[in-house]
Amino acid sequence: MQHCTLVPCLKCCAFGNTSFVKGAICAFLEPPAVAVLIVHRLTTIPFSFTAHGHDIHKDRTMLWEKISAAAFAVTVSGYNISLMTKECPSGDDNKIDVIHCGVDTRLFKVPEKLD
Repeated sequence: MQHCTLVPCLKCCAFGNTSFVKGAICAFLEPPAVAVLIVHRLTTIPFSFTAHGHDIHKDRTMLWEKISAAAFAVTVSGYNISLMTKECPSGDDNKIDVIHCGVDTRLFKVPEKLD
């Protein structure tokens, strides 16, 4: 699935041509997810969003509406999933996945000697 940024989605809304847009992804819950939710409601373009932590802990306004409408949501920890699922109507919590930030040091090691 190809995704596009919010600006082309908004342009599609303005001109009524959404046939080439496959989906939209936005980073952070507020305000990008609100904007893409509006685009989704105007056009039915599927969307997803990431919720990193500061945005979940600061303001969870309309969180369940965003999760419910989204194709999927991603966050950075199991703890964040537990916060997010408390806000979800039943059945929508399976749309949330975890992608941890950082580097797995078991897979990527710093060389002992740098040239």
